[in-house]
Amino acid sequence: MSVSWEESDGLPKCLVVPARKQHTATVFFLHGLGGSATGVKPFLQDLIEHPELQHVRFVLPTAPIMSITGMNGWTMYSWFDCYSFDHATRKEDEEGQHKAARWINDLIAREVQELGIPSNRIVIGGLSQGGAVSILAAITSERQLGGLYALSTYVPCRHKVPEIATLQSRTLPILWCHGTADKQVNYDTWKDLAKNLAEQLAIPFREVPDSPNRLSRDELVKAENGKIEMQWRTYEDLGHWFDEKELKDLAVWISVRLPEMNLTQE
Repeated sequence: MSVSWEESDGLPKCLVVPARKQHTATVFFLHGLGGSATGVKPFLQDLIEHPELQHVRFVLPTAPIMSITGMNGWTMYSWFDCYSFDHATRKEDEEGQHKAARWINDLIAREVQELGIPSNRIVIGGLSQGGAVSILAAITSERQLGGLYALSTYVPCRHKVPEIATLQSRTLPILWCHGTADKQVNYDTWKDLAKNLAEQLAIPFREVPDSPNRLSRDELVKAENGKIEMQWRTYEDLGHWFDEKELKDLAVWISVRLPEMNLTQE
């Protein structure tokens, strides 16, 4: 499958995987601290090549290289500075977090304005630090997005959510996937704080336990019953990463948010 790089002045460089059919929806995937678009793409094949997502264009931005305070000034790809790695209690680089969120919302605007993709046909998300930026971008977006997914991540600026969350973010479907063996972003702590985010947005919280069986698209539609909700999905013994099960669940969830359709008939 061919890929290409897209660049715009002042915005992150993006690795783009084109849709295999008519492009009618877009998914953004943001890598974590120290990662990159080229580094994470090989691990996303179960998502990118899913048969129900052939109409989806995948956009993988790469963060800038910066010095990380909490790592003695080491430089690496990062969406914002990290003063420490206690995600629940640390001082936050709020300016950097909001700057990164604006980048993502500007990239979303480009999809809408230049490619004609409606914002409700765009889903954003990512892993760890990339998931955090996606959360902030989604809850501050003035556009109605198709959905938000958060993998092994945390909520930035969480004490300010009530004042910064837009009306559009209060009707946003959210999927949060987290492994019980995550030693970097604690499972129990962030399950409670994810519930708190759902409460702040007035979105129902529904926990989906781990299971050897994966839900099909039709089964997920039935389980959701047309409700806007935050789904918390548990993955037993999974650390600070994602696995094949999680990517397949994510692909099915995205296929419900972004069903294949002819945009001229909307």
